Amino acid sequence: MTESSRVIYFRNDHDDITPPEKLTDSEAFIRDMHAVASVQTESLESAISQLASTKGFLPRRAVLERFTRHFNSEEIARSALRFVFYFSRLRTRANSNTEKQEGQLIINKLALSLRDHLPESEHATLEDKLRLFLIEQPAIERQQLADKVFDSSGQPLEDVSITCDIRPVFNQDKSTLEGMLPLITMKASAIGINGLPIALEAVLTEEQLADLAGSAADAKLQLESIKKLLESKGIELAQV
Repeated sequence: MTESSRVIYFRNDHDDITPPEKLTDSEAFIRDMHAVASVQTESLESAISQLASTKGFLPRRAVLERFTRHFNSEEIARSALRFVFYFSRLRTRANSNTEKQEGQLIINKLALSLRDHLPESEHATLEDKLRLFLIEQPAIERQQLADKVFDSSGQPLEDVSITCDIRPVFNQDKSTLEGMLPLITMKASAIGINGLPIALEAVLTEEQLADLAGSAADAKLQLESIKKLLESKGIELAQV
């Protein structure tokens, strides 16, 4: 490959988020806002404060599980989760000196723009509820750093499967069945840098299947050794 034909790709930037002034153009955002506005302020404050006191890392699925138990509604939990992560990402982008001012300015703009979208009873407490999302979430922000490392290290694997079946082997003119061939097929899919799926389908020999199983077993042993070492040193383990 010549220098002039070389192509460099940049992976998805986690800081590429919707500007606050564009949020009210989204029907999904309005639905989320309705869900959050319907929650009692005290209940929302309790849920968010519990997150803020969490040590280590908090992946999205863990936040969703906590919110679902707390609100007894997965719909409200998902809406609250999206707000938590949105404001957390805004906070990590902001300069520490302007963080609080920027966050309050965003809330003021959102509250004003949502005046026509929410009933007066919900809008009256809206600013107080939105302000709760400005509470720092160290575990979530650490998780975002871990997610960024994960995404920049390779293409995320979506699915992988290995199946075995048999195929007939015929003679040249297809008149006689000569025997059967065991066939091992591996299928894998990943998400590419452009967000589109990348698919791989390959046939394996029995020896290659054994090698693959051995490699997977070795990797699992290595992972357990790494985890034990880090735990013995008191180093937090991130999950993705």
